[in-house]
Amino acid sequence: MTANRAANAFDIDRSHWPAGHPSAPFGRIGVLLLNLGTPDGTSYWPMRRYLKEFLSDRRVIEEPRWKWWPILNLIILTVRPKKKGHDYASIWNTERDEGPLKTITRSLAEQLFERLAGSAHHR
Repeated sequence: MTANRAANAFDIDRSHWPAGHPSAPFGRIGVLLLNLGTPDGTSYWPMRRYLKEFLSDRRVIEEPRWKWWPILNLIILTVRPKKKGHDYASIWNTERDEGPLKTITRSLAEQLFERLAGSAHHR
């Protein structure tokens, strides 16, 4: 393969990228794992803290603040923590004392690390 063809092997169709998107160099892999949080426990106060933080995020709830704040603080955060805590308790990882999303995210990160570390050794 000529040097020119080798360079073209990494060319990708960027027609669907947003205008002004920066060029993304090849040769390394980047993976971003995210989760929006998980409660510290299933009792009332840890659930309330979690729900308040999660439901205060403007990317989660797009209602105007003046409208959403009373609903969240006067209704949802007085009623939902106990009910959601009961629901979470049924799926809680008791071995690690953590919510399932935290367990799953950690597992994915560990598996990803093993695969990427393993592929780096085979180069």
